Amino acid sequence: MHLLERIILMSTDESDIVLDPFMGTGTTAIAAKRLGRNYIGFELDSKYVAIANYKLEYEQPNSKLGKYWVSFFLKDIITLRDIDWEGLSKYYLLPVDNRDIDYLKIEFKNKRKILKNFSFVINESVKTKKDSIQFEFCDC
Repeated sequence: MHLLERIILMSTDESDIVLDPFMGTGTTAIAAKRLGRNYIGFELDSKYVAIANYKLEYEQPNSKLGKYWVSFFLKDIITLRDIDWEGLSKYYLLPVDNRDIDYLKIEFKNKRKILKNFSFVINESVKTKKDSIQFEFCDC
């Protein structure tokens, strides 16, 4: 999934259309949906269509930090677009040379972690777990 997210992130913009002519179980469509892209997929086998529709029904665009789209892998930012580099550098310790991003880890300046599998609505002392998966900052 990470490789597909990286390819889609680097080659498309928000609301672009991603075409998958051999959709299978919808992995490319899921990656596109996570990154806020539209998608079109073709599949002949009705069983695979049902599987893809089921998986896509619960998927949410969840790879956005503020107004910037990024790709996450194992709770870390792995891929970001050149146009988002300057905006994210305010909040993250990014490599000086953007060619080093494949070798150096991107860290939040305030030492906060991003939790991938939890989404909480915090209203003073009330915490409610939602069904959707979103990325939010938390002090850990």
